[in-house]
Amino acid sequence: MKKFRNYLVHKYDDVDDAKAYRDIKEGLKDFEVIVNEIEEFLNKHSGKK
Repeated sequence: MKKFRNYLVHKYDDVDDAKAYRDIKEGLKDFEVIVNEIEEFLNKHSGKK
């Protein structure tokens, strides 16, 4: 997603809508991974001071 974001910001006029849609849809998996990592971290460290 980071690579796609950079492309979108710097080359907006050259964006292929079909490719953008596909990349965004596939990139949504990244968010699931991030959320899972955050949940694991919080569960592991909750209640520790």
